[in-house]
Amino acid sequence: MSKQTSNSTTRSYHLFVAAALQLSILCILSGCRSESQPVSPRPSQSDSSAVSERTDAIRVAGISLDTLQKADLHYVWSVRLPMGRATEIRQFFYHNGQLFVLTDDNVLYAYDGAKGAPNWTAILAPSKSPCSQAQFYRDRLLFMVGRTFVEVRQEDGEILRTMDLKHSVTTSVARSDDTIFIGSGNRAFYALRLSDGIPLWQNFCKDVPIGNITLTTEMVYFVTRDNMLYVSWMDERRLVWDFKADGPVPGMIVDNNQCFLPSADTNLYCFDPRRGDILWKYMAGGPLEELPVLTQNAVYQPVAHKSLVCLERQPNDPAGKLRWELPDGYCLLAENGPVSYCMTFRKELAVMSNVTGKRLLSFYVPNMNLYARNNEDALIFLASRSGSIVTLAPNVSKPRP
Repeated sequence: MSKQTSNSTTRSYHLFVAAALQLSILCILSGCRSESQPVSPRPSQSDSSAVSERTDAIRVAGISLDTLQKADLHYVWSVRLPMGRATEIRQFFYHNGQLFVLTDDNVLYAYDGAKGAPNWTAILAPSKSPCSQAQFYRDRLLFMVGRTFVEVRQEDGEILRTMDLKHSVTTSVARSDDTIFIGSGNRAFYALRLSDGIPLWQNFCKDVPIGNITLTTEMVYFVTRDNMLYVSWMDERRLVWDFKADGPVPGMIVDNNQCFLPSADTNLYCFDPRRGDILWKYMAGGPLEELPVLTQNAVYQPVAHKSLVCLERQPNDPAGKLRWELPDGYCLLAENGPVSYCMTFRKELAVMSNVTGKRLLSFYVPNMNLYARNNEDALIFLASRSGSIVTLAPNVSKPRP
């Protein structure tokens, strides 16, 4: 691609500047101690440098060290992004062991989740261009920035592909080996040839496609603004099955032979992804406006302005059985065997027992307002919109229930 050399040079320069700014800030705050290095949860009294660094980081988050100790958590690493005053974090997510931070000027940062080391920085597009939520394909991150499809390699931030599309895009973007899938404001759902963007097939819907697009080996799943879920074959315009909910739907997730569809009609539907049979549904008592977070044995579903519910997903238990409900719950942070860490609308970090269904304790986190939803390991990632990031972890990592 003709722009690759220019993009690589720009990214290298930006990474150099970012690292220099970050080092300067850290030198001011902590006497030239690196905040990206992991810290022992229980340093010796003589290790005043580690204690000071940890204290500085926790002060940023507004959490006392005594509170962390009671919660059986410890500080791992922290960093302050080199962002301008008018710049904010737009997306904050964790995937395949890396923490990704996308700012509203479309700079994407990648950090090692366990160690906090900066891996790379990439500039996706001109500042302030609208950017879709990240989607994933093998070792790639996929974005729609305006009408431009951008594909980034997770390992090093190399922008492998950019393609300007002719359609106004109203969904996330998904891809297979040779096809891009998008929904458009003209009520059409497109399968585009990856090499040049030419439509291979298209389907005109009764309303505009929205939300995320999900692929399995043979099928593509998408939803529309009139509460419909459609499932089509990937290689041709042929409907496999569909479903109409009684309220708006934000999208769907297909995982481990289950298709989850949350709806504002208060139901979380679980389908057989190939046949469309309803395996079970859970009535949450409030509208469902966000996708659930899935782990091996649990489904974490936010209920709008009400709670976070945790449902059993184990094959030997009744499907959809309520494990616990956290009033004012907002999102899952991480799962650590018999306990789960969650945030509430009141900015409280709550520790929930997955055995008794009770809240074990909770504490206020006043200065953080962004939370990465982690279903890979037990790391907890908190951030402020202005660019401060703090990472916590349980003192002992426990096997999942």
